[in-house]
Order: sequence, then C-alpha cells, then structure tokens
Amino acid sequence: MYRIIPPPPGPNTRCTTLEPPHADNLLLPYEYADRLEDDFGSITYQWVNGAGFKIFFSVLDLSTPQELMLKVDAQSISLMHMMIGSCSFLSENEEERQLKEDGYALFHIPKGCHSLKFPAGKHVLAQIDIEAAVVERLSCSCFAVFDVWERYEEKEDRLYASCIITMSNRLVEMLIRLLYNQADESIRDLNQQARVLDILAMYAEDAAGIYDEDNRPAPGGFSFSREDTIAVRRARELQAQMAGEELSLKDIARMVNMHVKKLQAGFKMLFGQSVGELTTLERIEKAKRLLSGTELSVTDIAYETGYCNASAFIRAFRRLVGVTPAAYRK
Repeated sequence: MYRIIPPPPGPNTRCTTLEPPHADNLLLPYEYADRLEDDFGSITYQWVNGAGFKIFFSVLDLSTPQELMLKVDAQSISLMHMMIGSCSFLSENEEERQLKEDGYALFHIPKGCHSLKFPAGKHVLAQIDIEAAVVERLSCSCFAVFDVWERYEEKEDRLYASCIITMSNRLVEMLIRLLYNQADESIRDLNQQARVLDILAMYAEDAAGIYDEDNRPAPGGFSFSREDTIAVRRARELQAQMAGEELSLKDIARMVNMHVKKLQAGFKMLFGQSVGELTTLERIEKAKRLLSGTELSVTDIAYETGYCNASAFIRAFRRLVGVTPAAYRK
C-alpha cells in the first residue's frame, strides 16, 4: 500500500469520502475517493487492486510548496506517471531528481517513507505497482528495466528511478484507457491488466530507444574511448568467470572502474545484450553441464549457479531451455 502522508492536521482539517460518479473529471470514474482538505490545500486518493497490479492515484491541489512523505508498506516496482504538475525526490546518490509533467519512469520503491517535494499548484500522480515476476521477464531485453529489477532483488533501501521519459501520445492514450476504463465491471479487471502490460512494454521500448539500429548510443547516450571499450570487455570476462557467484553489477563496475550505467550501456553496445541476460545465459549453460555431468540435486545446482533459491533457478531454466531442470536431466 502506498500513501502520500499529508502535513499534520490542524483545526481546519476536513476528511471526506467521495462516492462515484465524481463531479471532478480528473478522478477515476468508478472508484471511491478519500479527500483531505486543510489550509495547505487538498489531497485526494484513490486505489485500484487488480490481478497482478495495483493503481495508486493522487490528486494534489496545494496553496504552498510542500515536502510530503510517500509511505510504502512493502518494497515494490512501480511505474510512476506525472500527468499534471511535477515533483522531485532524492535518488540513491542523494542527488535530487525531478519528475516533470508528462514524464514517467520505472521505480524501485523500498519499504518505508520517502520524501517527495511538490511546488504550489495542481498535481496528478498515477502509480502502477507491477508484480516483480512480470518485470523480471522484461529485464533481459532492456537494461533500464533490469536496473530497477536488480535493485528490487537486492532489496536496496533507496528510492530509485531508471530512465525518466516523456510520455508519447500513444502512451498517454493507453494510460487514459487504463485509468478511465469504462468497460463493464465483469471484464474491467482483465481489460486493465492488459493495459498495464502494454504500458510496461512501451516503457521498455522507449527506454531501449537510447540506442540506434546498430546498437550504438543514440545522441545523449554515453561515448566510449578505446580504454572504456577495453574495460567493458574486461567486465564481460569477469561476468563470465563469476556467473555462478553472488556478484552484483555494482561489484563488476567497481572492478573495472566504470559507472554502472555506462557499463550497462557498454554491454548493450558491444554485445547486443544486457548484463542480466548474459549472466543468465552463463548460469544456465553451467547448470546444463552440472545436470548432465553430476548427480547434484536441482537445489544444489541452483546455489552453484548463483541463484538464491531453486524456484528462481527453475523459472529461468524453463524460460530459456523450454523444459525444467529435472526434465532436461532425463
């Protein structure tokens, strides 16, 4: 559960529950809304609990700038869309970043409270909480998605956003179809679930667009010197040698003295695949050798190849090989 914590209540604080249909056409038309009003202005919340996703919708009308806290009960991966207005937040290196109007990004949001700063005015923020397993499936094809998924897997404690992208007309249309869905209640959840997957796929496509058709960084991407290229190739050797160990991308980047994001871009440029995808391939190849040449159990092979549990290993193996490890061994 998410909630933007309002300022402390005062003598003029008013809390109301709004029943649909709503006079305010910004609100989701089919959901109840909670509104808190005070001298600072008003904050209105709505929630949608779907199959495999959750939507947290906030409308803020602020008379003065406010630093508010985003309270999160459990770590999550969320697409955040700034439909109107803007807000700023502290990234993992304590750098302040801004999510501007029509901007969206994939976030890793740890459990706890995180500061969001809003200027005076109206702001509409839509957050789509997505199951980690769905994000994992896309992480091999887009390093911006892998970047977030890896932080979720490592349970990092800092709010993090990957590429912040301006919403295209196609994305805005899909977002409106998700949020203001007028389908019959019996099929609305299924309809919204499909839109959520579409929007996540669009983000992966947009984030991958920092490369041109030859997998070279597009304008605004990283440039690589000869020394940088050598460092990326050295990182690839380390990644292959240590694929079965608990070695993070940050560890490899530190070994070759390169920023994590630049290393990610270098892998995509030189090898056409993300670090995560190459690591998974190395692990699965090692697992196939162990399944064929040893009598180790599937659980032991999972640990030998760097997986934290057998379930994650079996999912990855079946996705790439087409059968379970046990079936492959037979």
